[in-house]
Amino acid sequence: ASSFIRLFTSPFDSRLDLPYLRISMAESEGERLVVVVECAESIRNTQSFGSQDPYVSVSIDGDQNAAAMDTVLGGGTEPVWGDDLKKRVCLPLEGRQKALFIRLWHKSTFRADDSIGCLTLDLETIGTDEAPTWHELDTGGKIKCAIYRKTGGEDDVITETERRQSTWD
Repeated sequence: ASSFIRLFTSPFDSRLDLPYLRISMAESEGERLVVVVECAESIRNTQSFGSQDPYVSVSIDGDQNAAAMDTVLGGGTEPVWGDDLKKRVCLPLEGRQKALFIRLWHKSTFRADDSIGCLTLDLETIGTDEAPTWHELDTGGKIKCAIYRKTGGEDDVITETERRQSTWD
């Protein structure tokens, strides 16, 4: 199974699927926030019939340019994304930012995607520990993810130029 991250400006815009994409700053020397969502348990079911197809969007301060992890088709109320390092989302950190938003959505085919729940964390509480932990969602259920700060030019982040080139592969 391939891993994708979707870039979008709102839940209603069309999505652009890019293989193994991580969001990064043009300069990889700055501080960034890394998010790896592994799984969720007992999340709210937005489907009346069938099983919901959850995905995760990650943004800082509600930025409209969110990054999202691939949809778990038939994931229901217990989706698993796994801890594959290729599924990391890296977001640049700037001094004035306050909060991280991790939102779960149900991918809908014929209408706007449904919100399943949200986790909001104060950026000042996030350190460098890479161990995954469980977090409660605002609508019930919980999500297991590793959230940590990283600095320097590690190889796990691609540049904006590489991201643009990957859209044509």
